[in-house]
Amino acid sequence: MSLRKNITIDEEEYSIISRYCKKIGKSFSEFLREVALNEIRKVEEEDLYTYLIKNVSFASKQEQKEFEKLDLDFETKGKELTLDDIL
Repeated sequence: MSLRKNITIDEEEYSIISRYCKKIGKSFSEFLREVALNEIRKVEEEDLYTYLIKNVSFASKQEQKEFEKLDLDFETKGKELTLDDIL
């Protein structure tokens, strides 16, 4: 079953995307669907470290001092978390 959705887009953005779609021989909808699905796959396949680097700011100097007081051992083997584990 196919669904139809409306989106709101700036005229200039529409024009840029529409021209590009014509160049590559895809419909506007097909292009947006493919790009959206590829972006979702890419983000979901990221490891936690990469996700954190891209999306979380570094600790302040005060926070870093507090972390260091905890004397955490990051060398110990553990289980790598996925985004699904966190969300």
